[in-house]
Amino acid sequence: PTIPACSVTSLMPTCGIPCITAAAIKIGCTASMDFACQCKSASAMQSAVMPCVMSACGRANAPVVGSVANAICTACLPAA
Repeated sequence: PTIPACSVTSLMPTCGIPCITAAAIKIGCTASMDFACQCKSASAMQSAVMPCVMSACGRANAPVVGSVANAICTACLPAA
């Protein structure tokens, strides 16, 4: 998968990455790094990813995953 040249992606806690990949597939996005698809379906993505993130990253790090995901949607996508 190609990762956009976007520095924000490096801030994602590693515990959250498998969750994001699984959630992306669950909501119909084809690639784990298909941010355009994930950000377009942000609310579906969030509800699909949070249970996994809570168990994988714990309560302390779960909000970090959400914050970074929001930052990726803001910073890494060309404005439509």
